[in-house]
Amino acid sequence: MVTPNQIGRYRIECELGRGGMGVVYAGYDDQLDRPVAVKTIGVAEADPLQRKRFAREAKAAARVRHPNVCQIYEIAEADDEPFIVMELLEGESLATRLGRGALPLIEAIAVADEILAALVALHEQRMMHRDLKPSNIFLTRHGVKLLDFGLAREIPGTAVESEDETASQLTAAGSVVGTPAYMAPEQLRAQPVDGRTDLFALGAVVFEMLTAKRPFAGATALEIYDQTMREQPMALTGSTSIRQLDGVIRRALAKRPDDRFQSAAAMRDALGLVDTSVDADDPPRAHAITRLIVLPFRLLRPDPETDFLGFAVPDAVAGALGRLDSLVVRSSATAARFSAGELDPGKIAVEADIDVVVTGSLMRVGERLRVPVQMVEVPGGTVLWSQQLEVTMRDLFQLQDEIVRHIVESLSLSLTARETRKLRGVVPASPTAYEFFLRGNQRMEPGLVDREGLLVARDLYEQCLAEDAGYAPAFVRLGRCHYLLGKGGEDSLGNFARAESSLARALELSSDNAEAHHAYALIEIDKGHAQDAMVRLVRLASESDSEPQLYKALEQACRSSGLFEASIASHEKARQLDAHILTSAYVSQWYLGSDDKALEWLPPHPAYADVIIFAMRGEEEKAIRLLKQREQLRLPPVVRDLLVSLRTLLEGEREASLEHAERCFDAGAHAEFALLASRHVAYFDEHERCIEMLGEILDHGFNPFRHLVRTDPWLGGLEAQAGYDALFDRARRAYDSAVAAFEVAGGERLLALELPSSDELVE
Repeated sequence: MVTPNQIGRYRIECELGRGGMGVVYAGYDDQLDRPVAVKTIGVAEADPLQRKRFAREAKAAARVRHPNVCQIYEIAEADDEPFIVMELLEGESLATRLGRGALPLIEAIAVADEILAALVALHEQRMMHRDLKPSNIFLTRHGVKLLDFGLAREIPGTAVESEDETASQLTAAGSVVGTPAYMAPEQLRAQPVDGRTDLFALGAVVFEMLTAKRPFAGATALEIYDQTMREQPMALTGSTSIRQLDGVIRRALAKRPDDRFQSAAAMRDALGLVDTSVDADDPPRAHAITRLIVLPFRLLRPDPETDFLGFAVPDAVAGALGRLDSLVVRSSATAARFSAGELDPGKIAVEADIDVVVTGSLMRVGERLRVPVQMVEVPGGTVLWSQQLEVTMRDLFQLQDEIVRHIVESLSLSLTARETRKLRGVVPASPTAYEFFLRGNQRMEPGLVDREGLLVARDLYEQCLAEDAGYAPAFVRLGRCHYLLGKGGEDSLGNFARAESSLARALELSSDNAEAHHAYALIEIDKGHAQDAMVRLVRLASESDSEPQLYKALEQACRSSGLFEASIASHEKARQLDAHILTSAYVSQWYLGSDDKALEWLPPHPAYADVIIFAMRGEEEKAIRLLKQREQLRLPPVVRDLLVSLRTLLEGEREASLEHAERCFDAGAHAEFALLASRHVAYFDEHERCIEMLGEILDHGFNPFRHLVRTDPWLGGLEAQAGYDALFDRARRAYDSAVAAFEVAGGERLLALELPSSDELVE
């Protein structure tokens, strides 16, 4: 195509480039004596739809005036052909720069920050870009410029054009509704889009800036589609700053818009928390994280002597593999949901959100155990490894080692020295000890554990440790048994003390055992040391951010410290690693007044949170019906008292409600239960007693500050009582202390959020 000499009043010097929306020329404005860029729609593309989009680009870009957005000078027509006149930029596109390799971390952060500044301005104008990619980001001596608003549209958007248009765009990058490698799942599905869709694209761009690779790659657009829908980007490891930035990227690239940053400003704040003061020159290392589940093994022939292995061996294998940073291993509780019926690769891939499933079966033949095991890629169903293992009952620990070794080799995992060290000690030295351990695990099977099972498991773990006193996993499980027995009301003080002792010993033997840290944190919280637990967990998670159990524990420690936003962010991080992990962050949502979100996050069998929401919404009859049903269940006494107190409150039985509230409070099993009971007391205008309770709760390490500053109709009237101001000041100081400890430990960087100060909350 011949370059024109003149377009309108603008003298054309040369062609700069061509794209999906037209041709860009370098020109000169003789009237104003300045260089310009002139973009035309092009003769071949001048159909009515393309002209409409071209005009939309011009209007969208002209609405946004920001230093990081390419400035529009004029929109006009010449010889019935529309054109746009804009500032002529000197520099190169980010795509050109990436052709020479990845950007240094500090430079990548600076570029991302300026892009986010442009997106903040764009989104404030109720516009979204929809085609953010390296070729539309221009690097100049004076900063970053965002280009090409051809696909920009209003927020909130409707479905992305149409199904036909979505299908056609998948045939070529840069077509009319986006570029596949940078498109969010909702774009590819032709679902409603908004500003969070731009943040997904920016997450992909930042990943590419650091690695010179796209997070979702493929030889065809359909392969990219599949990667974007199903796969997680490779993890970036290296320095502390790289790990922190990886957290920002992974949140931006979340599949669900609700799991991403909710605004460009929030993402920019999180980016600003990345600590670049040390090790910022270290290049990141990208490695894939495989999501794996080990299903309970099928029993081919019932045998009372070996049936326990059907759950115990897969549970032990999953526990060993869960120590590796390059794997995210689904819990045995999740695995149990898929144990019945034939394996459906497509169903398990979606519902368990995994890439690989390990299955097996067991059959005893004489003194030997035959164990066919295979590892299958899902949803395709390709067998990655299959082998029939055969061991004697005396060599069970060899079975676990063999399965773990084959999985590691088949996935081509390159273990670090740290991971190799973590795999040591996953089985005890004694075969007898290992059998006791596995039999104990079988009695702890999720969904089946009860008091009798806990007592049997406790004895089996003690027998295991009598054989091998240095086996850390047995101390962890023994500690859990004692803790759960104590929670159930069985010699609470004695069992809690034994649980603490067992878990402390486990951590002496294996300081990076996530299960031990999770269980120990619960004890710390119950003892009133939630802030200490929070600081320890933040530091651990900063060192190894592939352990969902750490974030599950951190969620509860943050809530007990009054840091509700951090509790929710910890839940979201845990869910990114394991979509089915159960946390209690729904309580934090309720505390913050997000009732709908709390109900959405409820576990399968809630006790209190849903009924209190229904009660406070005016659905008393529904709440009472549910409470009566739950009172028939086998519940710990403290939970039963809390439920009976609420039911009788709703039925107007003042004395009965207060009596059960006091019993719940006096049980001392958990300060959070005591807090909930104190609300029942306040409901009946026993304000003085409520203030006493809240003071004791604060002494016990659970901070009620956020409850005091929140408008809670059941706590109304406390402000006028003697002692309230002193309680409020104590709670406020405790909150400020927790925020400061969280910041110093690196919590804001880890979770990419900034906590509100007490001054902001009081305002």
